[in-house]
Amino acid sequence: MRGHITQKVLNDSYYDLTQRAKIDLDFLLLTVAAAAICGLGFKMNSAPVIVGAMVISPLLYPVICAGAATYQADWSAFIRAVVTFAVGFIAAVAAAVAVGLISATTFRSEIVD
Repeated sequence: MRGHITQKVLNDSYYDLTQRAKIDLDFLLLTVAAAAICGLGFKMNSAPVIVGAMVISPLLYPVICAGAATYQADWSAFIRAVVTFAVGFIAAVAAAVAVGLISATTFRSEIVD
């Protein structure tokens, strides 16, 4: 029965996804850390550091949860996911601004081009 997905597996996966798309300390810390690392990656002109910051960023969970909630017609989960994304986005922008204000930036060829 390879490739057969039961309703229980789908329900468990949806539950796990909705739990990961909640605002908690882990979500906020990972979001701020990813934004700070990405900001420093831009300052260092290092594409691998920027990609690494994208890998650890949890901002994709609310986006996926919003899509799954739309499919399930679970509008309360959809609204929670949108709010979680908005809070995470604001936290990431604030962290990036803080990193930008802390150190001076000299733009190099990768960022300017």
